[in-house]
Amino acid sequence: MYYRNANLVSEEPGYHPHLETRFTCNDVKELAGKGNQLPSLYDNRVNCCGCGACKCICPVSAITMVEDEEGFLYPVVNADTCIGCQKCASVCILKHTS
Repeated sequence: MYYRNANLVSEEPGYHPHLETRFTCNDVKELAGKGNQLPSLYDNRVNCCGCGACKCICPVSAITMVEDEEGFLYPVVNADTCIGCQKCASVCILKHTS
């Protein structure tokens, strides 16, 4: 798994909580090139409640809910499948709560 900037999410043994939206892809260079087209579902994991609304609204099923290091579900975007429509970001209740 990767972050938007194509940095690898740590897979080292031990506790390494993820920081922001995570992505999967076949080509890391393509992920870096898509950058701004891909959704930013959360910039800090406390800004995601794991409800799965983003997964449900995705028209191409590019989002899966994956358990993190602590057992909570967070969305992971498949960058190869994502079409950049941003429906997932628009449906997020935490993005629209003041």
